[in-house]
Amino acid sequence: MSNWVALVAALFGFLLCAGIWWIWYLGVRRRVDVLTREVARFANAPAAADPRFHEVEGLGGLPDAVTHLAEILGRTRRETTASMAAARANAEATVARLEAVLRDLSEGVIVCDMDHRVLLYNRSALWFVDSPDKLTLGANLYDIVEKDEAAEAYTNLIGLDAASGKDINPHT
Repeated sequence: MSNWVALVAALFGFLLCAGIWWIWYLGVRRRVDVLTREVARFANAPAAADPRFHEVEGLGGLPDAVTHLAEILGRTRRETTASMAAARANAEATVARLEAVLRDLSEGVIVCDMDHRVLLYNRSALWFVDSPDKLTLGANLYDIVEKDEAAEAYTNLIGLDAASGKDINPHT
C-alpha cells in the first residue's frame, strides 16, 4: 500500500510541476518571447521605427519600461543621424574651401603624412616635380622627388620662416 501512495504522490507531484510549468509558459514565457522578438525587431529597424512593446500584456510594467527605453534609443538615433549629417556637411564645406585655396595658390603644395604618402597637392605642384604623372594621392613622396631635394626644400622653408620670426617646424 505504501508503494501505491508513494507512486500516487510522485505522480501528483509531477503533474503539479507540469501544470505550474504550463501555466508559467502560457502566462509568462510566451509573452516574454513576444516582447523579445519585438525588441529585436526594433533594434534592427531604421531610426524611424515605432516601438510597439505596450501591446504585450500581462508582464506588468516591463513593456512600458522597454517602450520608454526604445523611445530614448530612437531619439538618440535621430539626433546622432542629424549630428553626423551636419558634421559631414561641415567637413565637405571645409574641404571645398581648402580645395579652392589650394587651387588658387601659385605656389606648389604637396602635403604628406608621416609615412611620406601624398595626402593632397595642387596643380602648381606639378611644375616642380620631374615626373608629374607620378604625383598621385597615396604615392610615396620619395618616388616623386629625391629625398635630398625634399630635405633641402624643407630646410629652405624653415629658413624663410626663421627670417620672418615664425617657427613652422612641427617637431618643436
